[in-house]
Amino acid sequence: MMKRTTTALACAILFYSMTASAAHCPMDLKYIDDNMMKNKITPAEMKVVMALRKFAVEAHNKGEHGVSVAALHLAATGLKLDPPH
Repeated sequence: MMKRTTTALACAILFYSMTASAAHCPMDLKYIDDNMMKNKITPAEMKVVMALRKFAVEAHNKGEHGVSVAALHLAATGLKLDPPH
């Protein structure tokens, strides 16, 4: 599972790093936060979602907005949501 998550993260980072802007990060973060407790997922899945969220915030703070958006989209997938637009 971890290898699949890592591969997916790498692909998503490559795709979104060229299209993301700083404005998307806070909107996507709010989307994750608003839906985090609504969806029933296992504790292990929640741990992955929280790690991706934390990683996204750190990337945003470093100015790596494409990386941040990609991580937040993966977090949304971990919550069984459609990625935010």
